[in-house]
Amino acid sequence: MYKLRSVIKHKKGGLDVSVNSIVILIFAVIILGLGIRFIKSMFGKASASFTEVSDTAKREVESTLAQSSKRVVLSNKDFKVEPGQSINAYLGIKNYLKSAETFSILSDSNAGFNSDGSPADPSKSSIACYYFIPGDGQSDQSDAEELITFNTLPSIKLAPGEDQVLKLIIRADNSAPVGTYYCKVYVANPDSHSQNKEYASFPFNVEVVKSS
Repeated sequence: MYKLRSVIKHKKGGLDVSVNSIVILIFAVIILGLGIRFIKSMFGKASASFTEVSDTAKREVESTLAQSSKRVVLSNKDFKVEPGQSINAYLGIKNYLKSAETFSILSDSNAGFNSDGSPADPSKSSIACYYFIPGDGQSDQSDAEELITFNTLPSIKLAPGEDQVLKLIIRADNSAPVGTYYCKVYVANPDSHSQNKEYASFPFNVEVVKSS
């Protein structure tokens, strides 16, 4: 009889431990689920905010293309960036030619510009900075083309009258001195039979500011 009671008591104790373990496990799963939901919510809000800003900029570029006869535009004419950082801009291009054409945006070897802003090779498209005005007491005239770089699609095909807005990433090198960089988007004419090598261009400035 004593042994039977001991066995029953032992089994009851083991059952209590199992129930407690299950309850703790359930609470742990609930807390983990709430944590994951909270993190997803925070990331979702941040992504939505970024998308909203991006969509607004894209709509502005599309509106500018639609309401004007400009062939190439940017979301702004003046940009600010810190050394070692990147910012997003938007580049819009519209096909005013009579046939579908593939427009080069960045050539395989980005030709760049002369110091006066004229293209080094008029037959090649380019996005680059060509002149630098030092700021904040800087005294050296640095190579603007290497210190500010751009990244976007290399080319895009457009039907007659069609326009497209592309994301353009502007990055300042870690060693970029504070100052104003004069830059330009230059799109070469895809029509090889045309005497005019330039399809369109858009000048803009990038100001490198001190890290906050």
